[in-house]
Amino acid sequence: MTKLLHPTLQGLFRIGLFDFYALLAVGVCTIVKVPDQVLTILWSLLAIIFMVSALVTLSGICLAKLYREFEAISIFVLQAGLAALMLAAIL
Repeated sequence: MTKLLHPTLQGLFRIGLFDFYALLAVGVCTIVKVPDQVLTILWSLLAIIFMVSALVTLSGICLAKLYREFEAISIFVLQAGLAALMLAAIL
């Protein structure tokens, strides 16, 4: 639980890499002819993944004092922005 609430910068990079591969997988499913019902579920799951990742990154910035690292802030901005963009597209 401590690693989840107090992630290190390396942990944030791993979370960002997971987010990238999840986005890549859903993008490939969009290019390939996947039914619309499945795509809606996939984009919703991806939005949830980005929201959870943004919350973990925010807890790392606040609790693990990663606000000194510019990389952590840029990771949070990307995750929060993509989550908001996907939520706007889904709703």
